[in-house]
Amino acid sequence: MTESEREALVGRMVHDLRNPLSAIAGYAEMLEEETDPATQRRYIANIRRAAAEMEVMLREVRRTGDV
Repeated sequence: MTESEREALVGRMVHDLRNPLSAIAGYAEMLEEETDPATQRRYIANIRRAAAEMEVMLREVRRTGDV
């Protein structure tokens, strides 16, 4: 893999990981303010889903051996 290919891959990874990371941060912030248990559970489920998305992406990167 050339340096420019590696830089492009890292750029795509950063972009792809930013969405679930933003969701995690946003829901965690809203969770701090929320008092309704049902809404809290929904936010927690969304945080877990976004974290799982990140895990899948990271496993893909590791499996391909590109990074």
